[in-house]
Amino acid sequence: MNDLQKAYVVLGLEPGASMESIMRRYKRLIMVWHPDRASTAEHKEFAEQEMKKINNAKDTLTKHFGSGGEHKENNCSCQSPVTEPVNNASHGPGPGYHRDKSDQERRQEEQQAKRRDDERVAREQQQAQASEEEDEIETAEEVADYERVLKDEKLRWRVSLGLVTAFAVLEIFGAFAIGLKGWSHKTVSWWQQTLNTSKPDIPNAVAPGGSPPSQLPPYYDTPTGDRSNWKAEQAQRDEETNKRVGEKRSRDLYLVGLELDKYEKVIEHCKSELSEIAVKLESADISNVEKQKLIARQEFQEKNLRDAEDSLVYYRKKQAAIDVSDAVSGARPPVEGDTVAP
Repeated sequence: MNDLQKAYVVLGLEPGASMESIMRRYKRLIMVWHPDRASTAEHKEFAEQEMKKINNAKDTLTKHFGSGGEHKENNCSCQSPVTEPVNNASHGPGPGYHRDKSDQERRQEEQQAKRRDDERVAREQQQAQASEEEDEIETAEEVADYERVLKDEKLRWRVSLGLVTAFAVLEIFGAFAIGLKGWSHKTVSWWQQTLNTSKPDIPNAVAPGGSPPSQLPPYYDTPTGDRSNWKAEQAQRDEETNKRVGEKRSRDLYLVGLELDKYEKVIEHCKSELSEIAVKLESADISNVEKQKLIARQEFQEKNLRDAEDSLVYYRKKQAAIDVSDAVSGARPPVEGDTVAP
């Protein structure tokens, strides 16, 4: 086996392959055995040795083909391997081996070499096409995996955003409901005070003949107009009025007591929540997302605490006003601490 045939063996080609097939195989081997693609030092050293062999083989065949890229002569020693003589033939391998063959045999050998070359080219094209198809399949699978990862990531972000939005809406709705409730209590209380303090206008009676209005005697308010029964009826009406006032006072005090008890519990709950939030915020293992949630919760609880304290002050003043009004009106005997408005 001469050097040219050894070069073909190194490149993995059959002897007599064209220069085009040699360069195509050389480029593919360079991509496979390039030292930069080695993952370990041992593999890199082995790849460098293989690269030397491949480069030497390519240089040998390029020098043999020359600048034209064609064989220097037909049926040269690179086109078929050297074989041993069969059936004790008189001629052996050497320069005269090909010269002893007839022109027909030489044409047949050339046709066979050309056919083998065409077959090699077809196989290489099939291998290249199969490799491209495999690369396309792998690329398509990688793209599908990447798109699937993107979809999963988008879904997680949407779910997280939906949860944060729902939490924020619930917090805003709760704050709005508490504020609306406090406003309704204040409005109802103001309306009740307005009804209690307003007095109906009593038209003055006009005397016949265009005389100025005169004050009717109290006993004319009785159904019969009997003066002797006026005091008894007036006492009965006063008793009924005092009874109604006492019932209203008891009802008002009961309602105010319920509100005071409610807002005291709200204040206690808010303070407890704020203490727990402060302890969690001081922790070093808390994440930024959890910290932002705790800060928003802390602000919400502080607002609830301020509203509850304002409402508690309001209902305490209302309770004191009920006690003072009772002391002034005489519905109950005044006690120490009552203040009477002038």
